[in-house]
Amino acid sequence: MRPTLTLLLLGFMITPLAAQPVPAVLFTARNGLPNTRAILERGGELTVVFIGGSVTQGGGAAGYVASTGAWLSENWPDAEIRAVNAGISGTGSDFGAKRYDRDVLVHKPDLVFIEFAVNDGQSDSRAHMERMVHKTWLQNPEADLVFFYNLSRAHLENYRNGELPRAAGFHEQVAIHYGIPTISLGHGVAAKLEAGDIEWSQFAHDAVHPHAGGYGLYNEIFREVLPELLQRGEPGPHTLREPLTPNLVVYPPPVEAVPQHVPVFQDANGQPAIKSFAAPSPGVHWIEEPVFAAAEGKTLWRLHWMDKVRSAAMDETLGRNKADWAPNPMQWFAEERAFTGPEGNPLYSRAPDGDMLGFSGREVTVLVFVAPETGRYAFRVGSDRLQAWQNEDTDFALHVLSFPWGEEEGTSHILYRARRREVVPFTREGDVHLTAGEELIFVAGSNTPGHIRGGWANFQVHIGLMARD
Repeated sequence: MRPTLTLLLLGFMITPLAAQPVPAVLFTARNGLPNTRAILERGGELTVVFIGGSVTQGGGAAGYVASTGAWLSENWPDAEIRAVNAGISGTGSDFGAKRYDRDVLVHKPDLVFIEFAVNDGQSDSRAHMERMVHKTWLQNPEADLVFFYNLSRAHLENYRNGELPRAAGFHEQVAIHYGIPTISLGHGVAAKLEAGDIEWSQFAHDAVHPHAGGYGLYNEIFREVLPELLQRGEPGPHTLREPLTPNLVVYPPPVEAVPQHVPVFQDANGQPAIKSFAAPSPGVHWIEEPVFAAAEGKTLWRLHWMDKVRSAAMDETLGRNKADWAPNPMQWFAEERAFTGPEGNPLYSRAPDGDMLGFSGREVTVLVFVAPETGRYAFRVGSDRLQAWQNEDTDFALHVLSFPWGEEEGTSHILYRARRREVVPFTREGDVHLTAGEELIFVAGSNTPGHIRGGWANFQVHIGLMARD
């Protein structure tokens, strides 16, 4: 069971950077997968969960999640195998550690494969990897773990030099400390490329994502290495050592909302508002429910999500028809202190430098202001910049609309559209007459590919009731 109190684990100091490059090998068995072997040999139920980014999430029947589950079933037909894909595109170990309970431990896994060597880039992610180790063995000390390392084209020079890429090197340090087996899929494919057995085009269409043939190469390595890992170790609980990370926080304290204090809105002419409103910050003022109410209990703000495909036109149809909105609202994700859609990526979140009105693989944010009384409202909306992962040239949009009472189709007020390379801090102003209960909508649009996520950073909305009817 997950601890209910904050758990602080004190460890010894680690160096800020890996002192020496970590040698690359195809696999290291260490303590192996003894508990998995025991379950397979007695014909029990085995739950296997893979967590990672887009390469884990993708592949379908050709991917290594499905292939590994099938291979286990073929070789141990008396066992009941359940293979769970917990990959989320464009995410690293920082987010993986936060969502680990929600997306991995909820399945009560017997075996977990963890891959973030590509998306962690150059970062020292040892603390995040350790959090996942500790969370796993606090719930079930007999659950087996495997770290594995996928390949990016940027890693080829590392493997040519006989060393793991930087992020994988940090992950390997954690694996060594806890005796966790590791598999370097990147090493295996890079060796074939270096030997001239294959060309890059026979592995992937881009710099990271394998096509069916590339997944086939990954699957061959899994099937070659897994028998070696299954032979090692004696069944029993794994030892949860003191962490490498000093003052490692495995479970952060719960979030408590603080009251929102809204500054007086002034319109473009300097006229102060009768009443002022601002979008409450997620994880600061707004938690748990996707509805934010005023002190007297009246709804002021709501959060919805919309399929990103419906935003691809990037014109005044963006969010205009409520039929395009998803019927279910957003979900609160406490450890990330953010609201998400069903994919689990933050869509409305708080970053160190301000709020983020975001989009993820297939979802965009719909932020709704509900007029508390009838009158003329002025509003100001803006953002410091667009933040997007691995995309430079795609178009993005911010659309402001109002919806008359009971109507399913809205009226456009502002459509701001820009390319990421061209985005600079912007502010737009407008005014609208709203009857009590009518809505003013702010939609983040994107026509990016499915593995791209991001949003409008330091997003701000300020609204003033300028005149009552």
